[in-house]
Amino acid sequence: MKKEKIERILKILKITVLLLCALAFIGLFTPYEKSIGEYRENLLDKPNKTYMKEVDLKNKDVVNISILENFKVYNYAMKNSQEAGVNSSWVHGEAIINVVITILLIVSIVLILLFTILNKNVLVIVFDIILAISSLAMNFDITSRGVLPSSKYTYGISYYLYIVVAILILVILISKKILNKKIKTFDNVDSEDKKLDGSKVISEKKKDNNINDNKKNNVFSYLKKYWYILCLIIVVIVAIILFLPSKTDSDKSGNTNSNNTNSNITENNSSNENANESEKNNNSANSEKNDPNIGIVGTKEINNNVEYAFVKAENGDYVLIGTNKNDGINHIEFTVEFYNNKDQYVGKSYADLNAVPKNSEFALDLFDVPKTYDHYKVFVDVEKTTNKSYVDQLKATAIESDGKIVGQVKNTTNEEIEFMNIAIVFYKNNKVVGHDDTTVGETKPGRSANFEFYKPYDSSYKDMEFDSYKIYINSAHTYSW
Repeated sequence: MKKEKIERILKILKITVLLLCALAFIGLFTPYEKSIGEYRENLLDKPNKTYMKEVDLKNKDVVNISILENFKVYNYAMKNSQEAGVNSSWVHGEAIINVVITILLIVSIVLILLFTILNKNVLVIVFDIILAISSLAMNFDITSRGVLPSSKYTYGISYYLYIVVAILILVILISKKILNKKIKTFDNVDSEDKKLDGSKVISEKKKDNNINDNKKNNVFSYLKKYWYILCLIIVVIVAIILFLPSKTDSDKSGNTNSNNTNSNITENNSSNENANESEKNNNSANSEKNDPNIGIVGTKEINNNVEYAFVKAENGDYVLIGTNKNDGINHIEFTVEFYNNKDQYVGKSYADLNAVPKNSEFALDLFDVPKTYDHYKVFVDVEKTTNKSYVDQLKATAIESDGKIVGQVKNTTNEEIEFMNIAIVFYKNNKVVGHDDTTVGETKPGRSANFEFYKPYDSSYKDMEFDSYKIYINSAHTYSW
């Protein structure tokens, strides 16, 4: 193989590494977790429903979850897990681990790119190994916690991407090492030939010295010489970008966004939200702070044989608390339409339950409630389902521990329960303070679905007091398909 051909191959290999680095950057935005099944359908059916208001994620954002979106959540948890009513050291520690892993992953990609350009092959190998270790650690963490695979999510393309990229880069570097040795062989032969002509050798050396002097003076040579300073600058820049104050952080310091304005939703134009049908046409504006009905579970209404009350909790949550009065197992969907004082439609909110047996109680959170409205209308759709429900065979037990509510729902049946949704409603002086819920995947017979709920907190992330709480098993079922 000729020297020119080898040099051409080396250039192609270098360009390939650069392209792999570009692919690795793109991978930060591609799916790491991919939603599946009915859960995916529900997300796509209500794309604009708020999924996690603290980091401004909607359902459409979590149909597929990227590494950067995961980082956004972990970064929030790391900063707020101990001050926003979340006192769990486990959550805080888990968030720190994932933040560090993600930063190592990103920094490794940047430095592999840099050292490839500077032809620092040894350092490329070092950070290629760090890239592989970071990816493996991230994958191990998410699988060991049971997040992947689950009934909701499976592996996305970027779950596999970085191991493949790291292996390919390593193979390319080994190939470059072999080819460079061949070039040295050609150089040794050339030098032997040049010894035959002394004067030619001297002139060539002078020429080489002049070229080297010019190289020392160009920018590229300075980059090679001071690469470690450039590395430090890159690490600092990446850290600053990743830890820039988020929307949520600025909210906490006094600025409000769409996620926190729910707590002030009735400040100017809203009337009593949990009023009965005759009160819905009352157009008088009430202040949230002065509204005596905030948090009160008023007279329950019955619609399509489902009893419910629409409650505005003291922390700003909107909750539907009720009971299914229909026979059999039902899928129940609530649609709440909101209108201004001119009876003009201004928005709507959804909530639904799957496989609900007769006399089953529930507490559902409502999202996407308009900032201002005058009255609302609730529509309830009930449909029989062939999914099997276990709600009436289960019981939740819970205690308050370390500033949170921890508990279990033991599967006392002889069958595996595929899906469970458990909710909690906090009360003080018989008024609803706040609401939270969680979902659990497969629970085998004799095993327990464990849950944790943290204290409710207001729009400024301060803990709110409560004197009692109630646990609801909103749903516990197995799909018929």
